[in-house]
Amino acid sequence: DIEIQRDEKGATPKRIRYNSAMMDSNFLVQRENFEDLPEQYIFFVTENDVTGLHQLISPVTKYIGKGVTIPYNDGIHVAYIDSSRADDSPLGKLMHDFCCRSADDMYYPLLREKVRYYKETNQGVTVMSNLMEEYLKKEHAAGAASATLKFIRNQLKRHVPYQQIAEDTETSLDEVLRIAKESNMVY
Repeated sequence: DIEIQRDEKGATPKRIRYNSAMMDSNFLVQRENFEDLPEQYIFFVTENDVTGLHQLISPVTKYIGKGVTIPYNDGIHVAYIDSSRADDSPLGKLMHDFCCRSADDMYYPLLREKVRYYKETNQGVTVMSNLMEEYLKKEHAAGAASATLKFIRNQLKRHVPYQQIAEDTETSLDEVLRIAKESNMVY
């Protein structure tokens, strides 16, 4: 997983925890062995030095014990990457390329050509525009679904009749009942 965060307020360990949990919950199905979870590598790319360590890459390490400690390996490997510290290392050059406005200024040929295609050719711009349009539609639908769910839960708290909630939200009665059960708000 690669997270890119420009605003320092969003670059918190709990965001990493949340995204890691989402990846795990989407990987295993019920009754599967937890040992089957794959190793996770999460790179949190930031615009500035959010760790205060003044390093290009700051790996996160976990230990267990008091006094004497041993590494705690839960299979999750996290590293913060400060893109403002780009240097001549391969990672530093990649961070440089991430920040470039022009493909001509990039180090890596493959990335340079992909950026040039998506930003400078009619076909690439069309592909990117279509992808952005689909993304925005999905985000809009997700936002609308979230607002509807919030409205349904608020109505359930007020003990509005299930049928009325279904009509007001254009949701099936079965869905309203499912949400009521799931939210422990059956009346």
